[in-house]
Amino acid sequence: MKPSLLILASTVLSVLHTQHLADPSDWITSQATTSVELSDNLLSDVRRLSYGLNLHRSEPREGMSSMELEISRRVFWEAYVIDK
Repeated sequence: MKPSLLILASTVLSVLHTQHLADPSDWITSQATTSVELSDNLLSDVRRLSYGLNLHRSEPREGMSSMELEISRRVFWEAYVIDK
């Protein structure tokens, strides 16, 4: 599967869900042994997607509109913050 900004953003939201709103009866968290394990697995996906999309580079990416560039910056920094 080719990395995309949409997949990255939805994975970031999944991490936030598992970190802050995890409920044992929830179908997402019930698939992993613990919500911490699921959160760690999702964070590794976020890291891989971020690097695959070259969001860690400061120069603008070719073919991106100014809106896409701003969204990619915001998603990258949100991923950075939740990883710390």
